[in-house]
Amino acid sequence: MSVIMMTHLENIMLKPGVLKENCWIEHGNPNRVYHGFDCPHYNKRVAGHEIDEQCLGNRCSYGAPLFMHRIFIDRVLEVFERNGYDDSDFYAVVFDEDNCGFHQFEYATTRMWSYSNCARADAPQCVIDLYRAYLDGKARRALITQEKEREIEERKNAEAVGIPAREFKELMEVTPRDKRNAVLELLKVKNFRSKFRESLANQIRNWLKEKKHDSPLSTRQWQALREFRR
Repeated sequence: MSVIMMTHLENIMLKPGVLKENCWIEHGNPNRVYHGFDCPHYNKRVAGHEIDEQCLGNRCSYGAPLFMHRIFIDRVLEVFERNGYDDSDFYAVVFDEDNCGFHQFEYATTRMWSYSNCARADAPQCVIDLYRAYLDGKARRALITQEKEREIEERKNAEAVGIPAREFKELMEVTPRDKRNAVLELLKVKNFRSKFRESLANQIRNWLKEKKHDSPLSTRQWQALREFRR
């Protein structure tokens, strides 16, 4: 099915009296009146009530034709919905041949009248394979970026505690994941109020010089270590 969208008449005309390919007109009912939500006729549910002075500014109109066109034929990979607090938006992931890339295309929303719009995945296997390769490449780029950001953060933290970056990385590798922030805060402290925490900091720094054991702290010491305390 691809994506079917409402548009303006001039967008679907090739020349006067001739429609472009994949475009058509759905004729409306000129004898039917559509009243806006804030129109008093709508609230009273008066069927077929004519437009009068009470309708002014209330988005009331006679039934008009819809001008439709079909786009992204054989290029829709998936469709999904994003739910907001009051409204929902509907998207299609499409292959854009003009830009040789993939992007999300909003084809309908509950924020306005767009109920005639619709979409369905129809991409052939060759386009699906391209999309999978694109996602794999995107995931790899994200991992590379994440690794670079982690290395930059490690260098900043190593500088903050006065430890060479290579040694700081080794320390983080042997530190339990849930204790890494606590170790960083501990090594940043210059003047300790707690002799116990000062001994832990010294023990960690001494371990970096000698590395006699697999871990700078014992299991009990790791358990006793807490963040944001001196």
